[in-house]
Parts: sequence; C-alpha cells; structure tokens
Amino acid sequence: MKTKFTKLFITLCLVLSLTACATTTSYRDLEQQVERSGANVVRAFTALTGGGSGALDKIPTASILAGDMAMVSVGNVIYFYQWNEVQQTQVAGDPTYICPSDDTDCSDGTWYLVDIRGKNLDGLTPTVLTTSTTNGVESPEKLSIYTFNNYATAGTAVTYALPTAGLGKQRCYGNYTAKTGTIRVDASAAGQYIDMDGTQSANGGYVISGGALGDKACFVGVSTTVWIMYTQHGTWTLH
Repeated sequence: MKTKFTKLFITLCLVLSLTACATTTSYRDLEQQVERSGANVVRAFTALTGGGSGALDKIPTASILAGDMAMVSVGNVIYFYQWNEVQQTQVAGDPTYICPSDDTDCSDGTWYLVDIRGKNLDGLTPTVLTTSTTNGVESPEKLSIYTFNNYATAGTAVTYALPTAGLGKQRCYGNYTAKTGTIRVDASAAGQYIDMDGTQSANGGYVISGGALGDKACFVGVSTTVWIMYTQHGTWTLH
C-alpha cells in the first residue's frame, strides 16, 4: 500500500504542477510520505534555487544522503537530480549543479542534474524574432529555443549568445524571411566550447555565418561545457 501511495503522490505532484506540494508540504513532510529505498529518499519540489519554500536548495546538507533523488517541476520542465558527495561549481542560470543554501560552495556535495523532461502541455517550442544587433542569453532555463534575426536593415551583423552548455539543451539561430546579415553565435564564457564538424572552437569561442539568405544552425549541448553545432544552411566559420 505504501508503494502505491508513494507513486501516486509523486505523480500527482508533478503532473498537477505541484500546487499542493508547494503550498502545504515542506520537504520534511515529503520525506515522511515518500518511500525510501534502502537509505535513500526521493523528494519533489517546485523551484531549483532561492532557498524558499519548495526550493531544492532549501534542504539542509545534513539531511541529504549520497544517492538521494529529487524531482523539480518548473513551468513545463521537470528536472531530475541525484545527490553526489563531490564538490562542483554552481553557475547562475545553469541548472546542471545545485548547491544547498547552507553550503553555497558545494563543499559537502552537489545536486547533479541527471535528466530533463518537458511536460509538453502544448507541444510548442519557444520561438523568438529578434530586432537587435546584440542579443544576450535567451531564457537559459529553457530546453530548446528557435531564434530568428528580424533586424530591420538587411545585411546588418547580428550577435547571439548561447547559455551555459547542458546535456540535452538545444538552441537554433537563423536569418528570418528576406533577411541577410552575418549571424555570430558566442559561447557563454571561458571554459565553453562549440564543436563544428568535429573541431572545437577556441576557449569561449564563437561561430559566424557568411550572411546569406537562409543562414541557419542549431546547437545541441552534450556536456556542461560543449555544444555540438549542426549547420542547417549557409557557410559558417569557427573561431
């Protein structure tokens, strides 16, 4: 009976946007309601960080054991984490590593992202038309975004910035209908790389298109540091 209740409880929390979990249930309550497997526990949350009610990083380090699992529902995305007693560096806006709020340098361990799943409530992928020449990172928490250059003056150089790489993330960039101009896509920072046709960019490097009609490319995260580039159209140069 306990096993059936546990599975139903977790499923309802995730599918129903965790409303009850966020408003009436603390992580200690969840521990009492979620079945343990050996010494480990599975918990459900409504936020990754912030240290508030329902946030993954609110759990005190002392109450976490190696191998504990966590599921976090944020918008239409469900993040799956496992606790690893290895120090990692948490990067703002990147969900790969989460440190507890009582151990902000992860010296005692880290919540490590093992999987991401979309709820696909509407089946739609965010699509953005930009009208600026310099564009920062667009919604780093999103799994996939299609971005198109719609700058008013044809032939204008446009720059985009990838978020920090993460397993399963995808970003696509291209010139919109009747638009020309070079498209430059930058890695987010030092320690980030773009792999184009099997060759990696410089540390924190970039790629740039030739500026023709229909220039397009997609980037898929294969680790926390590397994006693999798929050229859809046009001539691109790696730097």
